[in-house]
Amino acid sequence: MIDHFRAHWFGIADGDASGHESDCSGLAYPARAAGKVARWSLERTATFLHHAARARLRINVVGSADATPHEISIMKIFEALATGDDDTARAQARWLVPAPAIDALLGRAKPVAELYPQMQRAA
Repeated sequence: MIDHFRAHWFGIADGDASGHESDCSGLAYPARAAGKVARWSLERTATFLHHAARARLRINVVGSADATPHEISIMKIFEALATGDDDTARAQARWLVPAPAIDALLGRAKPVAELYPQMQRAA
């Protein structure tokens, strides 16, 4: 799942013209409609974090075996939203963005979080 986010973070998540739900990083997405939602949500989340993060986020390249503290926090947000643990999601978001931006970040992450189990299988 983190590689999906990384691909969007670095702007390499371009679908091909045929509409296949994969990107140039070679990552597979869930079924067609779910894949579109996942891509859209990840793109919105990454774009928002580029502009609203408290500090410059450290994000590793696609395929890296190591996760940065920022990546771990992002993954915890997705996991917490997927399981309905809003308190944990808010706590992790508070570390990444200023308080007024928490709801906006969680709103952008929620659609992909709902697909989290599928994204885990596809990654």
